Amino acid sequence: MVTWTSLQGRRFLTSAGLVGISLLACVLLLEVGLRLLGQFPPRQRTHVGQYENVKHPDASFIEDTHTGWRMRPQTRFPWTNRDWSTTVIANNSGFRNVRDFSESDQGRIIALVGDSFTFGSGVNTDETYGAVLETTTNNAVYNFGMPGFGIDQMWLSARHQALPLKPSFVVMAFIEDDFRRSLVAYRPGEGFNKPVFKVVEGRLVRKTAEDAPGAFSRIVYGRSRLMAAADRASVTLGWRYGVGEWWTVNRAVFDALGEDCRAAGVKLIFLYIPDKSWRPIPAVQSYMQQTGAEFLDLSQTIQPKGIFFARDGHMNASGHRFIAESLVRRFPYLRAGVKSQVQAAAP
Repeated sequence: MVTWTSLQGRRFLTSAGLVGISLLACVLLLEVGLRLLGQFPPRQRTHVGQYENVKHPDASFIEDTHTGWRMRPQTRFPWTNRDWSTTVIANNSGFRNVRDFSESDQGRIIALVGDSFTFGSGVNTDETYGAVLETTTNNAVYNFGMPGFGIDQMWLSARHQALPLKPSFVVMAFIEDDFRRSLVAYRPGEGFNKPVFKVVEGRLVRKTAEDAPGAFSRIVYGRSRLMAAADRASVTLGWRYGVGEWWTVNRAVFDALGEDCRAAGVKLIFLYIPDKSWRPIPAVQSYMQQTGAEFLDLSQTIQPKGIFFARDGHMNASGHRFIAESLVRRFPYLRAGVKSQVQAAAP
């Protein structure tokens, strides 16, 4: 016997099933449409333990316990692409610096942590903004920048490599793409694994293989263009409003770097280097304003002509001079580089 209640239940299940089928059809249609249009190619987010480091016995870059990779100490190699050709030389610590690091420089060191823009991809060592900054100030400038680094690796470089050398200043220089790099555990371009973090109760916790997504999630994120579109939307919201994982993790990294520098009595300066679009990052601007950080946002200056390579996205020698000059203009106390100046500049 069919009761009124059971009939209602069947109708509800039928309606729910139709709604589910309709939603699935819409998802499939959107997926097919994005594929036909060639939009939002999937970008898999690598996780801990997914890949092994590439093994090259004679490679110019080697594994680094703290940051993922650095150059082989005292190595020399050519670096070329369609826009430039230069020679890279590493000091005895494995960094692209005009000099070896020395204890005699303590008290007048500017330590730079950053990515390939700080490393100086495309320019000679003496043309990097770090080298230009050294010639225009009374400081020894130590360049810890490394190609492919994310915001998290810059923090780790400051903590484990720069701060132990007792600098007077630490400059963290970043581009927009560095925020995305903080969310991946492996960089195919470099062939190395890197540390990756999550935020637990407001603190950074290093991820392990146990944090890896399930097989179904890996397949979906690795193949679905609709998920790639959703991920892009999430990044856009983080970039503009400071929400979501893209921002939460990187904000925690900013906080951790600030804590490390305060504990060491070192002045911290943030430097944002925009790409050719010269667009700002609103979430970063809000953070810097709220925290009262020392911050140079180059997107708020007039973009000089001819500071980027024609096809490559990096800055040329003119761009590096522009960065160095902008830093000294914005923070004139960098010229002195002594502890008394750090204290005078402190808010």
